Amino acid sequence: MNEPVPASTTDAASTVPLAFEAYATQSPDHPIVIDDVRTVTAREMYDYCTRLQANLEHLGLSKGDTVGILMGNSWKWVAAVLAVTRGGMIAVPLNTWYKAAELRSASAKVHLRALISEPDLHGHDYTEILAEADLVDPDSSRSYLGTFFWAGPDLPTGLDRTIGHPVPPAHITESDTAMYAFTSGSSAEPKVVILEHGGLVRNGHAMGARIGVTEEDRIWFAAPLFFGLGCANVIHVTLTHRATLCLQRRFEPASSAQFIERVKCTVFYGLGPLIRGLAKQQQTQPFDLSSLTKGVIGVTAEDKRIAIDTLGLRGARSTYGLTECYGLATMTEPGDDVDTLVQTQGTALDTQQIRCTDLETGEPIEVGHPEQLGEIEVRGIVTPGYLNNEDANAASFTDDGWFRTGDLGWLDSDRHLHFAGRLKEVVKVNGITISPAEVEDFVARHPDVEDAFAFGWTSVSGDEQLCCAIVLAAPQDADEEQLSDALRQWLRQRISSYKVPSRFVFLDADKVPTTPTGKVSKRLIGEQFVDPQIQGAKSCAK
Repeated sequence: MNEPVPASTTDAASTVPLAFEAYATQSPDHPIVIDDVRTVTAREMYDYCTRLQANLEHLGLSKGDTVGILMGNSWKWVAAVLAVTRGGMIAVPLNTWYKAAELRSASAKVHLRALISEPDLHGHDYTEILAEADLVDPDSSRSYLGTFFWAGPDLPTGLDRTIGHPVPPAHITESDTAMYAFTSGSSAEPKVVILEHGGLVRNGHAMGARIGVTEEDRIWFAAPLFFGLGCANVIHVTLTHRATLCLQRRFEPASSAQFIERVKCTVFYGLGPLIRGLAKQQQTQPFDLSSLTKGVIGVTAEDKRIAIDTLGLRGARSTYGLTECYGLATMTEPGDDVDTLVQTQGTALDTQQIRCTDLETGEPIEVGHPEQLGEIEVRGIVTPGYLNNEDANAASFTDDGWFRTGDLGWLDSDRHLHFAGRLKEVVKVNGITISPAEVEDFVARHPDVEDAFAFGWTSVSGDEQLCCAIVLAAPQDADEEQLSDALRQWLRQRISSYKVPSRFVFLDADKVPTTPTGKVSKRLIGEQFVDPQIQGAKSCAK
């Protein structure tokens, strides 16, 4: 078995391979990944990675070449990323929900040289999907080497198991590209975020330090690793703090709660749907989740209250971030009270700076003015830009190097960030700016409401109105008109009248429309459920 090349300390590591070398050198027998079927130590992971790296180099791949990774959450996903980056190649995590056309487009955008994939995942035959995308077989015209399917316990098929001689990491620096990560593309064509080695390591260490992650921690993660929360965040928190990453292929409340209980996970890493799913499970068939004491929890105040009150995560952190800032830009801190945890997204990490700017002038807004929302901007460890996208880069960066997030918020006098939603989702009613996220938070506090989605939509008169889709916690005897009236009355006692939605629609949880990546689509809610209401109102008026 190959022995790790000695490295200094994790804190001093400036690239992903150096952080991995430090882990494998200093804690070789420590479990680095526990997934649904296997526990892999750092020494075992090192052996897999170096053999896979040697094979990739034997195929002719070298520094700067792109290798796609199309697999579900498992130790193999982690091994593939570490092997690719150790060889100086660029890892490209691909969305496992992509169809053939999307995979073909993604491959072309990053000039993919090779792909590591599972033959099937969640009932989808990837040999068939990738064949339709022209990605299975080699293609010399575009210097493509083909797909290597990883099904068995050893290396992917098509690779030589006898090639396993010790190989050194490629000569790379912290400014070299480690990864291309795709944005979700919920409202536009996905962009390719460039992520460098130094940013992944430094922000990974800063995030883990703010959470309080140690070598004894076991981090539970069931969201897809190809999203920024995984590939640009939890992987590097794990590496730089030598923790154990506990991976599940997919989230299912009962099996996930059982997994957490069995493995004794200590760090929760998830957002709203996972919080609500586990909370509901605990109310019907509880498991022992007492090992969970800290971690990263949801964005909305209601989700955070559930995480604290039902899951007991009083030591967790409220956060704000995006892939472009290497995971997270702000987090609450140890010692923050519950109100700060619930109502804010915390303060900037040591690696980041944050400000809010006037929507009209672009000038920074003084802290402590909740009535003046601005665009959230981040500077520090942020992406150098989007791949081959000059228009997006020009629109996303200020002249003095701040990244425009497209998010709305304000900073209080203690410089805690208050997130108010996406800038493009802001609703203007009679000239007054309304944050849908704030409205959703208040609506979700109603005892009969399980989820709420607020958004702007064009009314019968042609003006924008504030609408809200409601998922009820349980069936109600009243009709929709009665439910709407009761909700409006309840809200008027708690928020300004202009923030009370003028139109409600009530949906079953399984009827809420989503994008191909699983995100709730407010546009589709409007088209499928609000427009029929408006048309009905027009007909009645005739």
